[in-house]
Amino acid sequence: MVSSEWSDVIKATEATAAKLWTLGGNISETRDQQPAMRGALKSQPGWRVDEHQTTLPLPGWCHRPGGIDVSATDPAGRRWVGELKLRKTDEILWDLVKVADALRVSGTSAGFLQVGAMPSASREDMCLELLQPEAAVHDTVSLFRTNRIAWVWLLQGGTARPVELPHAIRTTVMADPKIRLDNKASKLLLISVEPDWSAPIRMDRDWWCGDWPPGVEPHARYVVWCRRRVKTDPPLPVEN
Repeated sequence: MVSSEWSDVIKATEATAAKLWTLGGNISETRDQQPAMRGALKSQPGWRVDEHQTTLPLPGWCHRPGGIDVSATDPAGRRWVGELKLRKTDEILWDLVKVADALRVSGTSAGFLQVGAMPSASREDMCLELLQPEAAVHDTVSLFRTNRIAWVWLLQGGTARPVELPHAIRTTVMADPKIRLDNKASKLLLISVEPDWSAPIRMDRDWWCGDWPPGVEPHARYVVWCRRRVKTDPPLPVEN
């Protein structure tokens, strides 16, 4: 049974999906999804929604990432944070880590991902385990091992870096209304994020420049990229 505290966010996601459906398949995250979700949450009685991306003092990042896509306060005064994504499910590992850390910021009570995805997505490293309908507890190290290529590309997007990760993260699909992406039947998944910070994983600067959790061997593409931007002695090994 879905918790009653999620009912307004579920309604907002359903309203967002309905809005996106009317726009057709050529929809954009920033142009369409973000304003639709903010407006849908704002229409819920007693909710206050930030009009712009909110930058939170995330404790587990070095060179903090960009602002949170959706930041809102419910009628009880609790802050909700959400990251949005369309199509590019291989990028949601970054969003997952951001939301997990945001939940350590004082006043933040709940976090979610809202992901528009095609059911046929099957390419390697698409973070598909986070989109499964069943509630699941994901071992963070295993997530990085499974989605190594995705993390390589994410690292190249800027200088922001997590310095701490939760030991595990529980995800649950709370709603999955239909939308269209590029004229293909798709779903808009609302995924709750519940991190386990009881035993944080600390990123070691001596282990692959702090870009990977200790014990996770990076993909060979990372090694090639890393060689271009840093000089190491001895040289970084190449994965077989």
